[in-house]
Amino acid sequence: MGFAHAANIEFQAHQGQGPSYMKSKFISSQALCLSESITEETKKVVELSRINRNTAEDHHE
Repeated sequence: MGFAHAANIEFQAHQGQGPSYMKSKFISSQALCLSESITEETKKVVELSRINRNTAEDHHE
């Protein structure tokens, strides 16, 4: 690692773009993806349970 690279890392850290900032940014983007996946899966479950309930009511009549 050259002096210029070390100076660049130091500069990025002061600009809020250092390794820990990038790591937290990555983690928050992962969390966002995960929550979007959970939302999509929840929508599917809600839809399936609605279909099941309608099917059960149809058979009950």
